[in-house]
Amino acid sequence: MNSAPELVVCNEDLFRVELFDQIMDLGGYSASDALALVKERISIEKEVSSLRRKLSVPRFIPASYIEGMPKEDVDKFLFNKAGFDTIGYQWVYDICCYTFNGKQDCGRIVIGQERLDDKWRRSGNMSDDAFYYLNREVERDGMKHDVK
Repeated sequence: MNSAPELVVCNEDLFRVELFDQIMDLGGYSASDALALVKERISIEKEVSSLRRKLSVPRFIPASYIEGMPKEDVDKFLFNKAGFDTIGYQWVYDICCYTFNGKQDCGRIVIGQERLDDKWRRSGNMSDDAFYYLNREVERDGMKHDVK
């Protein structure tokens, strides 16, 4: 009997190779540095994947922004300056290639949920993704009230 091929949802080997290749393509990283980043990323895979599924509007910054900062100040910085919702959501370290301030980089980032409160919206620092997410929610709520 011929069985159907198994569906592979998360191909870890392919992910390892692709992330390693992205890091090496950027230059400035040794093979051992790239391999260390890939190993670290794989070790936090479950936590990162679980968090990403919960987020409405992901927010991230380079981890270098908070490294060396006293622990008691990290959540305050992330909430007030970086726009992370540290009250309703957790944040985690992730490893990926990303664009930040016009340059591409690979390495550790802090990922979490962007704040969606009025104070953050009025600050002028809200991302376009959060703006569109909130407008979509407002439209959806308006549609609910109009339907009888």
